[in-house]
Amino acid sequence: MQIIEETEELVKRKSALSDYVQDLEAIQQDFNEQAKLAATVTGMQTCLINLVDIDLQWTIGSFGSRLPQLTSEESVCQYTILRDVPFEVNDLSNDQRFACMKRVRASGLKYYYGIPLRSANGSKIGAICVLDRQQTGLSVANKEVLQMIAEQVARRLEDIRKMNLLRKQLSASERLKWMLAHDIRGPLQGISGLGQLALEELEDNRDDEIPDYLRHVTQGSDALLDLTNEILSENDNAVALSEIGDLRNRVMRLFMPALLNKRLAFTFKIAPEADRVPLPAPGLLQAISNLIANAIKFTPEGGQIAVQITIKTIDEIEHLYFTITDTGVGMDEMTRQHILSGDSTSTRGTAGENGSGLGLIMVRKLMETCHGRLSIHSVPGLGTTFKMSLLIGAGPTFYD
Repeated sequence: MQIIEETEELVKRKSALSDYVQDLEAIQQDFNEQAKLAATVTGMQTCLINLVDIDLQWTIGSFGSRLPQLTSEESVCQYTILRDVPFEVNDLSNDQRFACMKRVRASGLKYYYGIPLRSANGSKIGAICVLDRQQTGLSVANKEVLQMIAEQVARRLEDIRKMNLLRKQLSASERLKWMLAHDIRGPLQGISGLGQLALEELEDNRDDEIPDYLRHVTQGSDALLDLTNEILSENDNAVALSEIGDLRNRVMRLFMPALLNKRLAFTFKIAPEADRVPLPAPGLLQAISNLIANAIKFTPEGGQIAVQITIKTIDEIEHLYFTITDTGVGMDEMTRQHILSGDSTSTRGTAGENGSGLGLIMVRKLMETCHGRLSIHSVPGLGTTFKMSLLIGAGPTFYD
């Protein structure tokens, strides 16, 4: 028989349990020792340490019985977690709430004593219980000892929760590192290439173009620093809104060294009605930067790249359209589908540029976050066109 629990309490418990049940096998050995200690000091045949979800019960520690998982309706501990005090049953087989449970009938266990386990915020997430085939109860002293063990188990669970949270934070930090590395690679390759051109000019005693090279190197470095600061911003939403027109200047500063290095023709056109549209700069700048970096990577020397931003009204709703077209190597249908499904991998560019495969994944993630759309049209050997569309005022934010 499954009992009814208040919806609010169920939600709190389910939320709390999500912090603990990520890797149950890894923590079982630790809690098996706690269960053995509890059974030994109380003189009971069996001890179980359970986490109880809405539908399932997980045994994270046991002694005297192996019970990895049960449905909640077969769990005695589902009654324990509803109480603020320990729950005691002298004869499970003679109690109509439990007599029909398969586990009770099969094990022959009669006596049950359980103590609810609480999370740090007070949610009851499970129970530690001792069971025996005899109807002999626990002494007051044994109950006090079991209470102390329950408190130790709760503290250990809290340590695990904190460790899981720390792992998530470290994982997020690692992802940020890779994103930062990805976004600065393209501009850095362009800056490095311009530096190499300047050296070649000096070696050949032709220094007319060196001031231009150095100016673009400086502008590219400044734009790269701006991009890095945006990526490392703790809260993208806190960044002041900028206008679409500002993106053109930022992109030109950021990628001019790379464009000059590969001698690529580049245009960036914005429809007049789109020029003053405000949008959060970090997410949008990064998405466009990734697509432009991808175009530079796969367009051979002397090729062309064009960016166009327009507004279209569909069903009386205004949409911003970003189109990035290149005359690069293009892609086949399978590659196109892999990009749209998020399964794309990195390949070397036309000048041997390295990549991580993250750029287009980031663009796709941005479109999902702001409920936009990404489409790709490509012909192998002729080039590729990427199109992004999003609602005006949708407020895209790249990072979760």
